[in-house]
Amino acid sequence: MRGKAKASLLLAIDGLRRKGCAAAGVRLAGQELSAVCRLDLYGMWRLLTAFEAPDRCILLMVAEHTRTANPYQLLYEALGIGVPEEPRSKQARLLRLRRTTAH
Repeated sequence: MRGKAKASLLLAIDGLRRKGCAAAGVRLAGQELSAVCRLDLYGMWRLLTAFEAPDRCILLMVAEHTRTANPYQLLYEALGIGVPEEPRSKQARLLRLRRTTAH
């Protein structure tokens, strides 16, 4: 990882340090994944995090999500679970967009 992708990761880590879970992006669906959040980085890069406590973030994975590489599948395999049936919620992102575009 280098260039804009690396810069976006460093900015994301800084945001997590300053804002905690509020900067973690979208929470993944599924009971086994309810503590895992996804943050979109530059391009197809994704950061998956989990919070042990409000002030303790664990960076689980930084990976590209492409047609041939699926970071979520790696996570499911590592946890020994199947693909969740619940749809992902984009609620956190929608709320942020509404706040930034409201006049």
